[in-house]
Amino acid sequence: MFATGTTAAFTITVATVTVTPNSAQSKVYGAVDPGLTFTNDAGLSPADFSGSLARATGENVGTYAINLGTLSAGSNYTTVLDATPVTFGITPATLAVNAVANSKVFGTLDPALSATLSGFQFSDDSTNSGITGSASCSRTAGETVLGSPYTITCAPGTLSAANYVFATGTTAAFTITVATVTVTPNSAQSKVYGAVDPGLTFTNDAGLSPADFSGSLARATGENVGTYAINLAPSARARTTRPSSTRPR
Repeated sequence: MFATGTTAAFTITVATVTVTPNSAQSKVYGAVDPGLTFTNDAGLSPADFSGSLARATGENVGTYAINLGTLSAGSNYTTVLDATPVTFGITPATLAVNAVANSKVFGTLDPALSATLSGFQFSDDSTNSGITGSASCSRTAGETVLGSPYTITCAPGTLSAANYVFATGTTAAFTITVATVTVTPNSAQSKVYGAVDPGLTFTNDAGLSPADFSGSLARATGENVGTYAINLAPSARARTTRPSSTRPR
């Protein structure tokens, strides 16, 4: 006959769970890291894990190896990372290229147009971000005072930086201001007592032709023999600056 004898140990050993980080995980430069996601070969749910995956340190644009970090499936598993490396990407942030308002006097050449940049991350600015190249700024066509302001737009041009891409930002106004023309009455203009006043003639320092002016010069009132100051009549005075319809010098 038989009887129960000595007992023996039955051991449950730790299983291995292999974790595979999901591919194409990334963020934009300057953003906070998202939680890193993964799959596993044991059919466990994310709630069965504690801790989290991690990645190699760095915040510049580039790729960074994902590692196991503090991720654990508990005491029943040895958690290992898949042998095939998976990386986390940091993609460039966008800097807006914003036009700066500008102006000129009617008839003069346009000044150089410029831009400022916005959208910097961390403590970056235009002096420490390794930016090279220059923006390409232009304005809508037009050369008249009445037609202004004209719109300045700045495209990225040749701008480049390791951690940024560039995009056209806000526009700005380009204003053409009124130019001044100095009129000099011709000397020795006169008439005989009792005659009708002749049209008063003049020269100007802007190279304009008489047809570019409206109105006429006038003189102080009086019909007796003597000298009378020549002045700008109200209608002529309004045209002492270049009218918008005249051509530039």
